[in-house]
Amino acid sequence: MLWERDFDLLLELKNIPTKGQLLIAARRQALEEERGALLARQEDLKKRLAQIQGTYSTEFLLNEMMQLEVSDLQSVQTRLREELRAVSERLAEVEREIRKLGPPKG
Repeated sequence: MLWERDFDLLLELKNIPTKGQLLIAARRQALEEERGALLARQEDLKKRLAQIQGTYSTEFLLNEMMQLEVSDLQSVQTRLREELRAVSERLAEVEREIRKLGPPKG
């Protein structure tokens, strides 16, 4: 409707965020929080995979096997790689979505 657009323009002139701007800001914040969580998860998976591929203790391997519910070293490595790939793919999606939203307003 025309009056809604005019109202939004008046809000913009007074530097009051419009409903659309508030939604974009909320979406950006949620994506940035998800990105932070994904980066932390990615780093954790990389460390765990590196430790399994390098020198590891039997206790560490046993803990990983129990956590991932698998029964051998190869399965642990495969599962960690799969999880790392999935996290990396989602991280790339989140980055694309953030870029689509454009630079933050503020």
